[in-house]
Amino acid sequence: MTPPDYLFDLKSLGAKVPAQAPEKSQRYVFAAPIRGELILCGNHPGQKQFSYQSDIEPLASLGQDCLHPKLRDWIHIAFSAHMADRLAPRPCILDARYGDGPWAREMDISFGVSEPGFWNSRDLKEALEEVLSFLTGDIWKFHFHQLPQKDFQESLQLRIQQPDALPRFMDVALFSGGLDSFAGAVHYGQIHKGPMLLVSGASSSRMRTGQKRLFEQFRAAWPLKFFAVQIPYRFEDKGAYGAHDITQRTRGFLHVSLGLVACLLSKVKSLSILENGIGVLNLPMDCSQVAQQASRPANPVFLSKMENLAKMITGQPVNIHLPYILKSKAELLHMIKDAPIISGLSETFSCDHFPDYHEGAPQCGACTSCLLRQMALEQGGIGDQYDRHTYANYYSNLEAWNPDKRMGLWKMDEFCSRIERLLRSPNPEKAIIGRYPMLRQMRHILSQDGKMDPQTFTQGIIHLLTAHCAEWKNFSGARAFHHFLNNRKKAA
Repeated sequence: MTPPDYLFDLKSLGAKVPAQAPEKSQRYVFAAPIRGELILCGNHPGQKQFSYQSDIEPLASLGQDCLHPKLRDWIHIAFSAHMADRLAPRPCILDARYGDGPWAREMDISFGVSEPGFWNSRDLKEALEEVLSFLTGDIWKFHFHQLPQKDFQESLQLRIQQPDALPRFMDVALFSGGLDSFAGAVHYGQIHKGPMLLVSGASSSRMRTGQKRLFEQFRAAWPLKFFAVQIPYRFEDKGAYGAHDITQRTRGFLHVSLGLVACLLSKVKSLSILENGIGVLNLPMDCSQVAQQASRPANPVFLSKMENLAKMITGQPVNIHLPYILKSKAELLHMIKDAPIISGLSETFSCDHFPDYHEGAPQCGACTSCLLRQMALEQGGIGDQYDRHTYANYYSNLEAWNPDKRMGLWKMDEFCSRIERLLRSPNPEKAIIGRYPMLRQMRHILSQDGKMDPQTFTQGIIHLLTAHCAEWKNFSGARAFHHFLNNRKKAA
């Protein structure tokens, strides 16, 4: 029997570190339920220990009573899966065992829970493993055992402090502090009267600070309409654990889990994901990007699996809503361009390199996320007057950029050129869905779940992609890039 690539033994405090790990495997031992210590031992000298922190008390404070053991287990499974994912570098060679080649890993996780019989049930384990496999492209296996009584009692101490201070929420939404979640929350503030709960996971001090500044602006503009819950988590020393997986594909599983638990605790039946349509689809930018190299945190297929998982854990249905699935980022911004707190977008962050990009410049300006941001600000009628990254003349001297820095422009331009060719075909709907088969899965699951009929989805996607390509063509960065390419051709 071939051993897994990574074997995680996430037991609670007091567990013994195994003397040896199986051949060609690495084993981690989870040493605490909230303040975690991951001890790595495997085919290398000695042991390595990694510490991380997570604080679920703000989330637990939403409930009217102590945090239910099943919800507590779910939260810590989500945290632990994410931390294990980050510590497991992906193979860099092709492996015939996996369809995704160099992208896939085999993850084997043992975890202490309050009700192992419940979590070890075949259907629930398969649902948990399936949702993570879809999200990350890996093979996940879970094994659950009894959590020691001491750790179980600790979870019962998480209680609400001021239950009368919280209203009955009309909606719950994930709030990252990015441009989309800001715009979606502002749009909600403009058109709805009932209060909204914003749920945030924050993995760095810069992210926590940025989110809190935005919370303060929302509360100032609409004092009784927005409430926020922020759940911080981080490794103690991110640079200490050496090689790690930088894609963080399980982050979507963690944050959606936190949002769903917040819904259940506050007795709201719907969770909103405030993501624009291009972000929801997240189609591959170029031909080298395959399978789970395209992130799927807002993919309707993933979200449907999460709805099913939540119902299996709690017995209660929760709907995950994508209100802007057929809107481009520019169209979303255009809807809020006259909002009284539009200047708050200066506190948002969109960069692929955030929070590691240097202080004082939250956007690098060159990655695809920064390009999408600037394109949306331009084409949404806002410009960069409220952005801390000034793009005036930013693209005027692309010759001075090194090839790596120009890669974002090349990817965006290649993607839009490919989409435009498909849109010009005799049957653009068939061409688009034939080129991107994931769209067929999305259309099917949205129809199956009663959220959108197939024709509305297909026509909406054609409109969305047409708008996106038009926005790119009119974007100053795209015009500068085309000018740069034409000069290169003339020089050749």
